[in-house]
Amino acid sequence: MADQTTLDILLLYVGEHTRGDHVLSQMRASHQGATSQSQTPLSPASSKTTFGILPPPVSPPRDESIIENKFNAGRVVYRILDISRQKGDRRKFLHFFESIPAILFLVPLAEYDQPVEDDELENLDFDHSRNQSPTSVKPSCQLSESLDLLQTVCDSEWFANTDIILLMTETDVFREKVETSPLLPWFPDYTGRSIEDACNYLLSRCVSLNQRKNQEIYAHFTSRDDTRQFEFVRNAMEDILIKKRRFSH
Repeated sequence: MADQTTLDILLLYVGEHTRGDHVLSQMRASHQGATSQSQTPLSPASSKTTFGILPPPVSPPRDESIIENKFNAGRVVYRILDISRQKGDRRKFLHFFESIPAILFLVPLAEYDQPVEDDELENLDFDHSRNQSPTSVKPSCQLSESLDLLQTVCDSEWFANTDIILLMTETDVFREKVETSPLLPWFPDYTGRSIEDACNYLLSRCVSLNQRKNQEIYAHFTSRDDTRQFEFVRNAMEDILIKKRRFSH
């Protein structure tokens, strides 16, 4: 399609690529103009710079493990780049995404009560010394790994001008589990009583990691049958463009 504008989004999460594959599959199911393919190398975007506001689409290095997911929406193509297939060295690619306008970050709520094994900690590809848990230097549960990675993203110099689209995934599973497996043992500072309190507490933990005034976090609770994920991402990107257009004048 002529005169299309490409908006790049970096997809980040902790764990195997199947987690991202599931979310992207849900997004494709609810959006007919979606395609997914592995690029060797990742095809450079040939479309125009976004309204003269954002830098040109990013050009990551030649690598078969970077997956490009395209969502066509009229004159705009949303290109979601998934680097989760990188094993143990994802950080070396982050500087290639310095100009990216948004990061799509996945937080699997249902992992709040799944312990982290010592050998898993040794293989983490981010700095877990920033752990926010009040009781331990290392993450006490797998959800804490996601909080650590989010903290790293929020503090990164490469993403100082990048907004974050936060998908709180597995909300339906979390709501079922938290009734019989309390949140408190894993997060000792939690004082809520209801399921809504637990959801809001974890959301607050995520949002509080961002200390930059010019960086916004757009959050959405999502479940296995959610068909609104792409709509939320698109609306967030539209708001990001409006904000960047406003501050560019």
